[in-house]
This record gives sequence, structure tokens and C-alpha cells, in this order.
Amino acid sequence: MRHILALVVTTLLSLPSQAQIFQCSLGVYTDKPCEGSKKFSITYDAKPAGQGCRLENLVITIRGEILMPEWAEKSSAPSADQAYWDESYRGLKLHEDGHIQHGKEFAIPLNERLLGLGVVPCAELDARANQTHKTLYSCLQARDVEYDRRTSHGLR
Repeated sequence: MRHILALVVTTLLSLPSQAQIFQCSLGVYTDKPCEGSKKFSITYDAKPAGQGCRLENLVITIRGEILMPEWAEKSSAPSADQAYWDESYRGLKLHEDGHIQHGKEFAIPLNERLLGLGVVPCAELDARANQTHKTLYSCLQARDVEYDRRTSHGLR
């Protein structure tokens, strides 16, 4: 039997801005930051083993998507403002790439812990896998919160 754990995490991008400088998608302008997200997909098979079941064919997929802001009127802005924008943009992109890297690093202990569950009663396998994921995911969330604080969401 194939099992799937799915999770989508939304990260709000934060960048100091003037009103009406963000183009989050074609034709959509806003004075608020755009959004990015990390998506995790975890699939496995439950295979009978001895007096219970164990995980097999475990696949953890991490895909990061970052929707970066665009300044529609950048070319007509003063050069000092353009330079500030470019510097802030680079910092934000580097910051968001860090969140994606955290997600990739999260997959390593998750894989080890899920496979380390060993043989458990079949009726408990999904609950134990979910609890393992939840516990480790809370560590990832705490890491991202600290990273956001330390970097001011990419501003330093």
C-alpha cells in the first residue's frame, strides 16, 4: 500500500518597499511583498515484516519555489534607488535560497529517522511516520524563524 505525507509551507518575502513597486505576477501589482514556498512530498510503501510492517521505497522530494518581486518602474527610477533595489534583491534572493537549503538539509535526518522506525505494528506505521515528520518539521520551522530573525528576512 502506497502512503503519502504532503506539506506546503508558505514563506512571506519581506523587503522594504515604496508603494506600487511589486509585480508578483503578470499584471498583478501590489505594495506588499510576494510569496515563496517550499513543498515537501514524502511517499513510502508499508511492507509486512515479521509481526508488523516497515517502510520501504521511501522517497522524500523537496521542491522550492521562490516568487521574487519585480519593480515595474525600475528603469525610470533614480539610479540610487535602482542600486538600493538591486542590493536588496540580491540579499533577499540569497536569504530565500537559504530557506530552500534548510529544506534540503531537513530531508537527511527525516530519511534516517523514518527508515529507523524499523518494524512496527502495521496499524501504527502511518501515525509513527507522521509523528516523526511532525517532530523534525518543528525543528525546521524553528531553524527558519531563527534564520529570519538573524538575517532580518534577507536585509542583512
